[in-house]
Amino acid sequence: KNNPNVLEEVINILFYIAESDGNVSQAEIDMIQDISKIFGLNQSQFNSIQESRKSSDKLNPYIVLGSKPDDDLFLIRKKYIQLSKENHPDLLISKGVPSEIIDESKKKMRAINLAWGQIQKLKSN
Repeated sequence: KNNPNVLEEVINILFYIAESDGNVSQAEIDMIQDISKIFGLNQSQFNSIQESRKSSDKLNPYIVLGSKPDDDLFLIRKKYIQLSKENHPDLLISKGVPSEIIDESKKKMRAINLAWGQIQKLKSN
């Protein structure tokens, strides 16, 4: 419970395993959610991890960044920066995290960056 980044990546990897048969059942989602609670992760963290697993055309950028559509851009940017710092592969490398977790971290960073870009476009209109 001392390193939430690693715990979030474990949840991410559990989703990866659940996806390996091509379908994630509700029972698998419930089990992964129970594990995330045991790890001390909150609902927003769980939702963000789950959402970042989707293909880019199905991502809800607000869920990925743990925000809501009516949040102002400044608040969303703060969440984006926080998530970027927490999930940056270089940070995890410096902490000696295994390469498998680094690879998953890179995928999550892509989802975070994509979500931020989508929100910037939505908010500029």
